[in-house]
Amino acid sequence: MKVFQYIDQWLKQPKLIMGFCLVLILFNIVFDGTLFQIRKLYLQQKTLDQQTLEIQTKNQILIEKMEKLSDPKHLEKEVRNRFDLASQGDLIFIFPEDE
Repeated sequence: MKVFQYIDQWLKQPKLIMGFCLVLILFNIVFDGTLFQIRKLYLQQKTLDQQTLEIQTKNQILIEKMEKLSDPKHLEKEVRNRFDLASQGDLIFIFPEDE
């Protein structure tokens, strides 16, 4: 009977009940792994945000290169440099290799 009286007295104190519920919730979050999953998701979000920023930067560089290649003068210059071509009227120097 004293157990029921103790429980009755304990239930009449809302601050103790609230504290007990908060402790139970805390234990549930920690031992369930939810807290660690939230931290893991937060770290993954930071990684994904960084990767997104890097991809946007690379995308911007590629867009700028595409805009440059749409200009015929720049395209001709790039082809000459990349494939060692010469246009009409250019001087070509050939140097012998030392053996």
